[in-house]
Amino acid sequence: MSSFQRQRITLTWTAAFEFGRTVTGRIPKCHQNSIWQTDNVFVMRVVVVPILTRIHKPNILQHLAALSADDLWLRFGSPMRQSALENYVNGIDFSSDRALGIYDPELKLVGFTHVGIEPAKRCAELGISVSPEYRRRGYAEAMLRRALLHAAHLDLDQVYGYFRTANLPMMRL
Repeated sequence: MSSFQRQRITLTWTAAFEFGRTVTGRIPKCHQNSIWQTDNVFVMRVVVVPILTRIHKPNILQHLAALSADDLWLRFGSPMRQSALENYVNGIDFSSDRALGIYDPELKLVGFTHVGIEPAKRCAELGISVSPEYRRRGYAEAMLRRALLHAAHLDLDQVYGYFRTANLPMMRL
């Protein structure tokens, strides 16, 4: 397909959302690589990344508690017991920090991102986790993009994250 043909094709699109909803509109250039064609309909997978609030604390704790000890070690850099996870979730300041998530069709939280804002330093610390059965679907990248967009809106100078070098998926992001 020539560049000219691709440009003409990408003017309109039909996106099949995770929850079965469909919308039509213009394809942003950043998403043009996520498009495939079936029966002359162009489909694009869209990942919705909502902002989480205090009422989502039980979902966040359930998501983190379901991760394996190895996953928690890769995410937090140290072993995490249930009490430590509870302290972490209760310590999230929802008034200044940003919590992002991805839910599956059964409304189970399968991806979680915590953006800890440090306004005095004009920076934010980032932590991402995705349930094992939902990995390699672009969820971490979608949450990272959403977190960076939020940081840009706050006019922060830096977003950083600490993770183990053994955490290859984070290194690939």
